[in-house]
Amino acid sequence: MCVQSLIKAAELIRKNKTNSDSELFLIKHLLILREQISPFSNEFSIAEIQLDFSKIRDAAFSLMNKKNSLFRFNRDNAFLDFLLNGTLEAKVNMIDSKREVDNHLKKTCESFIQNISDDLFGSIRQLVIKIQAVISMNSDPNAPKVNLNQQPFAKPEKLQDIFAENYKHIKKKLPDISKKMSLYLSNAEIEQIILKRVKASLQQLYAEMSQIVKLNYNDEEQLIIACPAPEQISLWLTIV
Repeated sequence: MCVQSLIKAAELIRKNKTNSDSELFLIKHLLILREQISPFSNEFSIAEIQLDFSKIRDAAFSLMNKKNSLFRFNRDNAFLDFLLNGTLEAKVNMIDSKREVDNHLKKTCESFIQNISDDLFGSIRQLVIKIQAVISMNSDPNAPKVNLNQQPFAKPEKLQDIFAENYKHIKKKLPDISKKMSLYLSNAEIEQIILKRVKASLQQLYAEMSQIVKLNYNDEEQLIIACPAPEQISLWLTIV
């Protein structure tokens, strides 16, 4: 099937280039394929034939276990039982081609969004996870208390550096990602949908980080940290 051929081609690209090249290639050609089959009705489908050997397998096991009844001239004859029950079955599955293309397209888009999100702000997500682990430990009455602002990875000055580095990283990488999407997809609508999802994830992550800072650091420390507000994040994302 065309979809399987595209997936194999994408895997070859992944080996020679990058995950993003592979995923964008697959997204582009799945979009083309969907457009090609869209004139057909929703019932446009193909038959997939699968051979079921389970009855032959079960009959063979039964034959091996009934060796003593191979030559009986009655219903208990093991060989006769094998011939009658050990039949090969062909199962026909009807596959909705349009639905399969849509499913693969959605899956590939989700994977691409996740991968570029990890590239752009995965370090912030990991930071949030580490901080939440400390906060969770402090909420346990039986666990020793830990000062979050004294942890090497969560000191105000360290957080300030992390946010500044992430801003530089996003400013550098996001235009390159946008350019690569345009090169592969040449579809402004799809490109904007993908970027909108990435931007929403970034804003949500920093909103969570901002809440953590407000609840766990004093006013002076918050000034040092300078966690970006939602308005600042929006400005970051206007670079594409």
